[in-house]
Amino acid sequence: MDSTKLLFGTLAGTVTSFIAGFLIFGLALKNYSMQTSSAVETPQFVWLVLGHIIFSLLFTYICLQWAGISTAATGAKAAATIGFLFSLGMNCYLYGGYEFYTSGGVVPIFVGAIAGAIVWAAGGAGVGWALGRGSGGN
Repeated sequence: MDSTKLLFGTLAGTVTSFIAGFLIFGLALKNYSMQTSSAVETPQFVWLVLGHIIFSLLFTYICLQWAGISTAATGAKAAATIGFLFSLGMNCYLYGGYEFYTSGGVVPIFVGAIAGAIVWAAGGAGVGWALGRGSGGN
């Protein structure tokens, strides 16, 4: 496996997913999240960044090892699918096992999954773009 591509794919995915996450969860859905969940008013950014690094590393590894993704478009499509399913699963887990969602019934589970898919798609586009650099992929 090309460690340089793994590094740059992870970096690109981290930056793009973090920006998308801020725009979606930090701005667009902030009030909704505060009303329907036990989300904190002031996030701990070290943990948020670490989460984006880990997810970006995982997706970059999948792209390099198995999927052969090397364009922003294919990265976004694959990551949106994985992101939606992963977010939906985690939200169901949080709903069933914790008091994370405080109101809104099951609707926040799906809102979060759709928002998660968008954040993952942005990260996947960054990963795909980075992996295609220099290989004629983009």
